[in-house]
Amino acid sequence: MNDSELYALGARLGAALKRDHTFITCAESCTGGWVAKTITDVS
Repeated sequence: MNDSELYALGARLGAALKRDHTFITCAESCTGGWVAKTITDVS
């Protein structure tokens, strides 16, 4: 996945979470914080 695909996925996830009034959490080790970074880059 390239950066633009990751950004689009993060945006879709954020929209779904906002629409459903829900939250997401993650605990990362192997990814070095990349999942959280991808999600927060959108905001």
